[in-house]
Amino acid sequence: MNLQHFPDFNLVPGNPWHALFMEKGITRFQDACRYVSQLKYGRISDVHQPALVIHEQRGTCSSKHQLLALLATGYPDIQLMVGIYLMQENNTPGVGNVLSAHGLAEIPEAHCYLEYHNEVFDFTMPHKQLEFQSTLQLSKVIENPLTLLQYKTAFHKAYLHEWIQSRQIPFTADATWQIREKCIAALSM
Repeated sequence: MNLQHFPDFNLVPGNPWHALFMEKGITRFQDACRYVSQLKYGRISDVHQPALVIHEQRGTCSSKHQLLALLATGYPDIQLMVGIYLMQENNTPGVGNVLSAHGLAEIPEAHCYLEYHNEVFDFTMPHKQLEFQSTLQLSKVIENPLTLLQYKTAFHKAYLHEWIQSRQIPFTADATWQIREKCIAALSM
């Protein structure tokens, strides 16, 4: 990922979010972003504790970007975003078998990332970038990173319900959500 157009700043002692990284010898924001991007993809044990990304050495798009947004508090041009994209094998390698087993080519997924001056910065996956932007359906700024989880699930489920109806998908919202959960599990392997 090219961070040439992304802000960089010193982490400061006394800030608890900054301290998480400084304990690892990381003193610059861009270095923290690179560090987080190299952590394996997987859910942390308590999604309400973003510091666990560092302690458990893993995270999802939500937990990784929530932590980085907390790190960037005070830099309002760095925005935490949640968007809905159509997840498919070609933009999210590893989900194709799950989707095809259910007769689907794609499924809506809520994806978190950072945005700076309308440029997307995604630190989700180690060693690869998701190509979600071409199928991005809508996105919203999350003003307070600590409210991400409250908003993201409701936003996602509302869109999923509309998608099922508009496409006449032969699954209930709950069944479709379970297919999506299988996709996420496939990415965590």
